[in-house]
Amino acid sequence: MTHPAGGHTVVTISGEIDMDTEQTMQHALRLALARFSQGVDLDLSGVGFCDCSGLNVLLRVRWIALSDGKTLRVRAVSPRVERLFALTDTSSLFTQARAPVNGIVHALARPFRHGAQPRDSSPG
Repeated sequence: MTHPAGGHTVVTISGEIDMDTEQTMQHALRLALARFSQGVDLDLSGVGFCDCSGLNVLLRVRWIALSDGKTLRVRAVSPRVERLFALTDTSSLFTQARAPVNGIVHALARPFRHGAQPRDSSPG
């Protein structure tokens, strides 16, 4: 689901992000990125599972966004996505960031908002 928010669009993703869904998600995010001048904000609070293939899609689309002077930011995460970001030390890559200035991206500190509470305590 998407909805515009100024020069950004907010994309809400729910369910599982894995090898079976990565191509669809990458295509949808690239389309959303192309349609809005400033970038894409993600709401991942409804994601129950995300593996390394899903993370790679997010990293690829982030790189494309930054190359175009846009942003790919994460507004909210589920506990599972937060854990993946923590284990891979990538959460800082998806916080609010300014467009590159002279090839350097300056991140703005902004913590994630948590979505749904975990249903169980098993590893992500």
